[in-house]
Amino acid sequence: MELYCGDGRFLESFWQSGFDVTGQERDPNLLSKARARLKQTADFTCGHPEHLPFEDRTFDYVVCLNGLHHRPRETLNEMCRLAAHGLLLAFPNAWSIHGLSRFFLRPKPGSGFKQLFHPYEIQSWLRAGGREARIRWASNLLGPACTWHGRNGLAGINLVSIPLPLGAYAMIRLDFSPPMAGSGILLNIPRSLGPKPTVNGLGRSGRRLSQTVPPK
Repeated sequence: MELYCGDGRFLESFWQSGFDVTGQERDPNLLSKARARLKQTADFTCGHPEHLPFEDRTFDYVVCLNGLHHRPRETLNEMCRLAAHGLLLAFPNAWSIHGLSRFFLRPKPGSGFKQLFHPYEIQSWLRAGGREARIRWASNLLGPACTWHGRNGLAGINLVSIPLPLGAYAMIRLDFSPPMAGSGILLNIPRSLGPKPTVNGLGRSGRRLSQTVPPK
């Protein structure tokens, strides 16, 4: 499941990688765009994370790549509640070069991130849930903000995973249990939203997914 899935672009990537996906979004307009992008391949719910109609540990993994600034502590609590095996979280990094520069340079209104977070602050909130977890850190967006959108030759440096605290966008992965066993076969078969022949494969616990087969 992805919280604050926006227009569904990341949710689509997860689906193409072989996951069954569910998206949550509080903005009805963005949710409509996500539904149009994913068509019938995803489930969606509209509302704030702390009011989601799901039981504890409903999903294998829970992701939040945008939107943490809306209600950070409530969102993190709900991620830990819903995730059975682990979660992935991304947020603007206050310790990065970009974050530190905001203390010396006044950003233009509407530019940059709406809110920056300290990695240890995020980690303490996650640990407050009381669940044992293995924690891994990384970051990206090393270059200045003008290179983040792929409009010049420096955009490639932003895609590299680098240690904290250098990158402007920090990522944290929590594993509540050992990684699930599985086959890489499904991940090597491209999935498409178009009408192609399909075969069945195992998806999230107890569910089936439709896996496209490349044309011969």
